[in-house]
Amino acid sequence: MRLTLLFALFTTAIAYAPVAEARTTTQTRTTQNNKKAAAKKKKKKKNPVPKAFRAGAKRFNFSAGTAGSFGQRYIIAGGGFGYFLADGLELGIDAEYWFPEEPTVFKLSPQIRYVAYQVKTVQPYLGAFYRRIFMGDGPNGEQYEDTGSLGGRAGIYYKSGRGVYMNLGVVYEQKLDCTPTANAPCEDIYPEIGVSVSM
Repeated sequence: MRLTLLFALFTTAIAYAPVAEARTTTQTRTTQNNKKAAAKKKKKKKNPVPKAFRAGAKRFNFSAGTAGSFGQRYIIAGGGFGYFLADGLELGIDAEYWFPEEPTVFKLSPQIRYVAYQVKTVQPYLGAFYRRIFMGDGPNGEQYEDTGSLGGRAGIYYKSGRGVYMNLGVVYEQKLDCTPTANAPCEDIYPEIGVSVSM
């Protein structure tokens, strides 16, 4: 009787063991699948900040044109670089070189700018800058003093391609240590149009 009962209990334990193991395996697989699904969902969560204005993004821009000064016509070549210290906050520097006439003119402009990336379609920006103008000698050896100015800018960015943005805005600039005359005022307001490539 005892042997029969022990044999029955032993047989039941053996029969139950694979079932328990199967349940444990199924639970483990379910847990792993849930973790993978949660990881995928987290990965798919989109960053609300456009890539061009995220912390760590870099901006490059190039410009070319012509302008008249000192009664002559100049070719202007320029470029700039910016780095986003935080989302929407850029610290940068732009440069322009005026040639081939004399005096040659070199402009260097460190600047700071904030882009309101939260706005859809177009992104407004607001910034401030300091500009230093380095003057070369005139055609007859005349010497010109280097000058400086402070200014601000406001406008909008519009995405025109992958990583390419156009900007349209207005700039206010105030010359430092300046005595205004009828032909040479100490402040100026002018439009700005540019194209930037973000990386």
